Amino acid sequence: MPFRFAAALALSSVAAQAGSLLINPVNGRALRWPSPNITMRLSRTVHNASGDLGVDRRDTADSVHAAVADAVAAWNRANGISVKIELTNDTAIVPGQTLITFTDPAPFDQGLCSKERFIACVLHWIGGDGVPVGVTIAFNPYKKHSSNGLPNTFDIGLLTLHEIGHALGLGHSTVLDSIMSAAPEQEPSDPSSPQFALRQISRDDALTLAANYTEVPFDAGRVEGVVRQQGAAFPGAEVAAIDPLGRVVFSSLSGPDGSYSLAVPGGDYNIVVGAPFAPMFWTAGGGSTKDKETVSVASKAVKGGVDFAMTSGPAFNVLNIGILAGDLFYFGYPSLPLGRGRDTTIGFQRESATPPASIEVPPAVGEFLEAARGEVFSGGVNIVLRKLRIPASAEPGAYYFLVKTDDANAFLNGGLKISLSPVVESILDEASGEASTAVRAGQRIAITGTDLALAATAGEQWQSGAPFPTQLAGVSVRFGDRYGQIASASPTRIVTIVPSGLASKVDVAVVSAPSVESKPFSIDIQ
Repeated sequence: MPFRFAAALALSSVAAQAGSLLINPVNGRALRWPSPNITMRLSRTVHNASGDLGVDRRDTADSVHAAVADAVAAWNRANGISVKIELTNDTAIVPGQTLITFTDPAPFDQGLCSKERFIACVLHWIGGDGVPVGVTIAFNPYKKHSSNGLPNTFDIGLLTLHEIGHALGLGHSTVLDSIMSAAPEQEPSDPSSPQFALRQISRDDALTLAANYTEVPFDAGRVEGVVRQQGAAFPGAEVAAIDPLGRVVFSSLSGPDGSYSLAVPGGDYNIVVGAPFAPMFWTAGGGSTKDKETVSVASKAVKGGVDFAMTSGPAFNVLNIGILAGDLFYFGYPSLPLGRGRDTTIGFQRESATPPASIEVPPAVGEFLEAARGEVFSGGVNIVLRKLRIPASAEPGAYYFLVKTDDANAFLNGGLKISLSPVVESILDEASGEASTAVRAGQRIAITGTDLALAATAGEQWQSGAPFPTQLAGVSVRFGDRYGQIASASPTRIVTIVPSGLASKVDVAVVSAPSVESKPFSIDIQ
């Protein structure tokens, strides 16, 4: 059997520390802004003066600015941080200032950021006293970008969401569904692989931001302890708080002395520890003599003494996780997309077929319809597969994915992502309420159906006359190869605006995750 591949790229302008925070190179402490009120200047110019690279010319500046503003608003909702956007005529980077630019090639020409490897780059400007004085987010003008989901481009909204996290002091997270995982910087080597940029901040992202600033958005409790190996401190172990359904709430790395601290809302959790996964591909080694403990955490209280002793253990040789679709095994997903109410065959790639290994998921995710089976794909690639049935009532969110051998197991925190399973029943003219199979650019249409959104949500414009977001409540509306602005969304109705530049006939679908979308509905474009 053949298989698809997507390679991941690492990007970090400042070294990461335990807890997925960045280190200030001047004082060695967590990198944070002295005030939660930050103004970021955004270049009005988004297109290169000449050539086909950079932001796609089918994207308007308004659309690009709206995608950036949506990303900023998402972080502002996460933790009381207040980032404000101001448009500027500047396009060139000036040390010590803040700027989001799409056209300045200097960081990539001068070697500050790799022209070949980096999709976007964050440069922190820090004074001699260790206080940040500016930050630059530079999109690589030698690569293709789009705010409208155009094929073979990098998603501006997704990348901005990730890079603003870096700008605020967050490093890369070990939680696979986190916006701060390395996955948003992933460059697919196979353009035909299913692509959908899910622009969402996870609970782990919000809690990590809270850990870096003083304003915590809930009555948090803490779980603290120490990870050791043969009596000595074990730095860099991954420690995660998992809720009773199997969803990842917060994950952190143990510090140089083996200590960790997890900030979580009050509730019951399984605390899980394991060796972290290598950057690029997930190769887990080790386990622990006590790899899970159940704790109850009260608000504003500290649950101490949850200590773990790591052992070296056998290697799992897990390389990638993926989904079987027909006779193709698609991998390279940051977190496996699972549509609730559907059957999906999930699996993982291994370096070798031994020792025998299997897959487990939390009961809330669903039930397996078969035992795990091993297959050899083209090129001698070893794959372990298992078919899973996800109930229609499954709660959307990120869950753990468990790889097991006879001797040990490994948690992939946030390795499974349950999404909505949208079903489109009709397309109506929003003003008249009449069924419509022929539409025009700029027309507002209403899509009716089921499982279209988690809750009623209104689209927001960052300034008067600006476009609405092209993703709302975790879903987008695809018109052929473009995405429409969404004015409002609810579980049974989405109001969207038909984009310009479409072919005479296109398929319309509601998309909730890579490989998870409604059955396409064909319409004519007038």
